[in-house]
Amino acid sequence: GGGGGVNILGGGRIAFVIIIACAIGDWVSIKWDDRTNHRLHHASMYSSFAVPAVLSILEKRGRLFHGASLLGFALAFLSEAILMAGHPTPCLLEKKAHEVLGVTALLTAAFCVRWTVDPANSYARGLGLFCGALHGAIFILTGVWLGKFFSVPTETKKDGTVVASRRTWGPFDDSKKLDLTTEADIMMLHTLVALLVVMLGVVFILRLSCACQQRDAKLADGKLGEPDHAEEDHGLGA
Repeated sequence: GGGGGVNILGGGRIAFVIIIACAIGDWVSIKWDDRTNHRLHHASMYSSFAVPAVLSILEKRGRLFHGASLLGFALAFLSEAILMAGHPTPCLLEKKAHEVLGVTALLTAAFCVRWTVDPANSYARGLGLFCGALHGAIFILTGVWLGKFFSVPTETKKDGTVVASRRTWGPFDDSKKLDLTTEADIMMLHTLVALLVVMLGVVFILRLSCACQQRDAKLADGKLGEPDHAEEDHGLGA
């Protein structure tokens, strides 16, 4: 079955880099000093993204139908959405971030399937890449924000001035098992995500406009349907 699909990674260096990165992520997760189920939870998420990279390599060698790697990405994002839904946390801000990431992962999975079914559909391609880029940007942004910008006081003066503090993962005091999430934190999360949607959306609208212009030019020249060897070699749906 299949045929005519897109090998988004090209089956080359990018695919091998992703496999190596996933292996490193799994190793770090397993070595992490935390509960076994938490470590396996994170390792499962990283491992799932090695699947489309392996499929991309096999696809390039003619072992699988064209578009198999895109379906692999759909599986990986669907798996991540399930894992995000099953990642309970006492920190409300982190819980909200998981909900947002779950939604973007599901959207990306859906558009990857649509792109596989209709590889020539510029809108499916643009929306798939947009949702994937948005998901990755939110993942990085929330990770840096939760990990680097929150702390709890460990020593204060009588007037309440903080003398010393300890960095925490999000607004949560693990020593007291106390959630410190405020309304301002929730509003900031959604504000940052909304800004990312608008900024990346403008970029992808411009990129999609260029793609449509190129398609129209090929239609005019009678070249539509010719293989794009540059895309096949370099991957990432360039």
